[in-house]
Amino acid sequence: MRISVGIDVAKDVHWVNAIDQDARVLIDKAVANDQEALEALAAELRRLGGELVVGLDVTGSIASFLEAVLLAEGLALVHVPGIAV
Repeated sequence: MRISVGIDVAKDVHWVNAIDQDARVLIDKAVANDQEALEALAAELRRLGGELVVGLDVTGSIASFLEAVLLAEGLALVHVPGIAV
């Protein structure tokens, strides 16, 4: 099953939304930008199973820590610029 994850990156709190291939919402929540919360998010994403692709609206700068945690978990990241949304 293909799962698409979108993360609205912010300085203190990120908003995460995950949907499956049938557009069912699997995750829709705020996640603090700290190690414990981001590691918990990565584990939650892994538990969803399937083929995960994570889209970020920002790369580098304020997203660097988030990117590092998700990449360490082996998740596929793509940049989805806000203008494309």
